[in-house]
Amino acid sequence: MAEYQDSGSQMKTESIDLLDTLLIHRKMFLVLVLLGVLGAAAIFWTRVPIYKAEVTILPRGGASSTGLLGRLTGFSDILPQGDTNLEDLYGKIVISDAVLDSLSLREWSVGDPPEQGTLVRWLELDDENASREVQLLRTKRELRSEVIRFHRDFQTGFMVLTVSVPRYPRLARDLANGIADYLNRFNIEYRTKKSRDKRAFIEERLAHVDVALEQASARIADFRQKNRNFHSSPALQARHGELERELRAQETIWVELKRQYELVKIEENRETLTVDVLDRALLPLGPSGPGLIIFLIFGGIVGFIVALVVLGGRWLRQDIRQRMAGRERMVKDRA
Repeated sequence: MAEYQDSGSQMKTESIDLLDTLLIHRKMFLVLVLLGVLGAAAIFWTRVPIYKAEVTILPRGGASSTGLLGRLTGFSDILPQGDTNLEDLYGKIVISDAVLDSLSLREWSVGDPPEQGTLVRWLELDDENASREVQLLRTKRELRSEVIRFHRDFQTGFMVLTVSVPRYPRLARDLANGIADYLNRFNIEYRTKKSRDKRAFIEERLAHVDVALEQASARIADFRQKNRNFHSSPALQARHGELERELRAQETIWVELKRQYELVKIEENRETLTVDVLDRALLPLGPSGPGLIIFLIFGGIVGFIVALVVLGGRWLRQDIRQRMAGRERMVKDRA
């Protein structure tokens, strides 16, 4: 029981000693906390600001089990069978070489007064020793890894395109809107090309079927002209039936091709887009990330922890020395 009391009193004494150490070195404690705050402020003011711009996109086609995305009619045929993951499809389109080449080679207006330059300049990737091809590859790698992000908001089901650009808020806005515009152009061009190719194929087939239909009509007319009494002969009736079936088959093919041709013409001339930009990107009001107050609080916490570690280390070192000195005195007294 006495040992327990001695241990408790010893712990209490050590706590008092630690508190005394903090009070004695309170100036150092406050200096370390202040250094943490000042360091956080310096990091905040010297960091490269990152500006983010977002575009919200909704494909038409009705609601689905994945939210309001539905099925994108313009792209559904290039998706794998049974796959309606438009997030992956759009994500691949916006970071494709065709899109990134167009973005990288384009001149972008930045600053006030505005200056023209490519992304190699504005993303600070220019290198005098690197060839244009190498700089283009670096720019596309930077766009894929750091600048462009495409995801789906699971609460609303909307597609969100986020562009993060250092230093230049106007570039972030223009890049985001440019990518959204490219999605629309890609959709229109793809659907137009698909319709044009389908129409050319149907026109070619119609030309062949027209010839076959004329030939079938001519054959049955010639047969009837030469065999006016074919009803009296089973063999001639059978031949007449074959010619009629051939004519009906060609007529059926012609009618179906004509129907498909009219549908393709309607689709080709339709101006309704299948990609809706609900909210275009606006000019970012400020850089993304935590503000100055958060930085200062975090710096103060770090400085506080560092101060505790430093002063605690001093107290521990002093305590060890005192214990060793006490043991040495005890040894001398026993001797």
